[in-house]
Amino acid sequence: MVWSGNGVTYTEMMRMDLAEYREAVEAKVLYIDVWRPQAKKRANR
Repeated sequence: MVWSGNGVTYTEMMRMDLAEYREAVEAKVLYIDVWRPQAKKRANR
């Protein structure tokens, strides 16, 4: 997440517990695989 742009910072990531980290990873996956493609489809209508 830190390596790919406007994600969490290194400091924020290091302060997360495992549950918070997993939630952030799942949100990023949803954004990349689901929400962004849906937004592109709507924009191209």
